[in-house]
Amino acid sequence: FEVICLKCVVLKIENFEVTRNIIVKNLENQEVLTVFDDTDLTGDDEFNFIEIGKIYDLKISLLWWQDEQLEEFNYLGKTKIGTRKMLIVSRKNGSVFYMPSNPDFPKVKSNKVKVRPARYNLIQVNSKNRSYVYESLIN
Repeated sequence: FEVICLKCVVLKIENFEVTRNIIVKNLENQEVLTVFDDTDLTGDDEFNFIEIGKIYDLKISLLWWQDEQLEEFNYLGKTKIGTRKMLIVSRKNGSVFYMPSNPDFPKVKSNKVKVRPARYNLIQVNSKNRSYVYESLIN
């Protein structure tokens, strides 16, 4: 399956003590997302080159909850980013996200999956991958 990136412009960067939120706008559909970046916390600082107003190709991981406030996503397939197996899903507006593949993942029915987005995590900028993809949050 072709790995899809979102072409986004950085609108704002909210710096915290050791993490940050990067507010981006998807140039394809104008969706604004707040994306979490903790590469400074993990000691990698891999995405410190990101600047406000610049356009980047992003891969964004979607961490999810399973509760009564579910949103339907289209299931597009599977891929591997770094060492992690990921499921590829998209919103109705076309925004594509990568979800950790694990035994607790909800069942895919008719190429649809229902989850509630909990947080969006930055896992790739242009062609630069994170050195790991949230291993500790998955296992």
